[in-house]
Amino acid sequence: MMILRFTAVMFLASTAMAEQPAVRMLPVPQVTLYPGDAITMAVLTAKKFRMPVGSEASYVISEGQLEGKFARRTLIAGRPIVLTAVRNAESVKQGKPAFATYAEDGLVITGSLVPLQTAEAGQTIQARNAETGLVVQAEVQADGTLRINLP
Repeated sequence: MMILRFTAVMFLASTAMAEQPAVRMLPVPQVTLYPGDAITMAVLTAKKFRMPVGSEASYVISEGQLEGKFARRTLIAGRPIVLTAVRNAESVKQGKPAFATYAEDGLVITGSLVPLQTAEAGQTIQARNAETGLVVQAEVQADGTLRINLP
C-alpha cells in the first residue's frame, strides 16, 4: 500500500514538472504598431516570457517570421505577437487595375482587370474586366499580377 502511494505521488510530481511553463525570448514591438504598419527589425526587441506548454505554436517565436510582414491588428509595445495579428504584404488593392494573363495550350491572353478585393500573393479573388463587366476568378501572383482561372 505504501509503495502504491509513493508511486502516485511521484507520478503527480513528474506530471506537474513536465507542464511547467518554459521561459522563452520572444520578439516584441518597441512601440505600438497599428493595422497596416510595416514590421521592421528596427521596431523589434526581445523580451523573456513564460510560455505555457504547447502555446508556442500560437505566437511569433523568431524575428525571421516577421520579415516583410504588416500588422493586421494593433500590436502593443512589449507584448508577444500572435501569429494571426500579422499578414503578408498586399499584392493587389481593391479597385486598382492589375495586369492579368490567361494561358492554356499555347494561347496567351493578356489584359487589365480590376480586383474586387484587396489580397496578397496566393489568394484567389474575383476581378472585373472594366471593358465588358465580366467578373472572373483570378489568382494573385507575388509580382502583383493576376492569373485568370477558368472553370
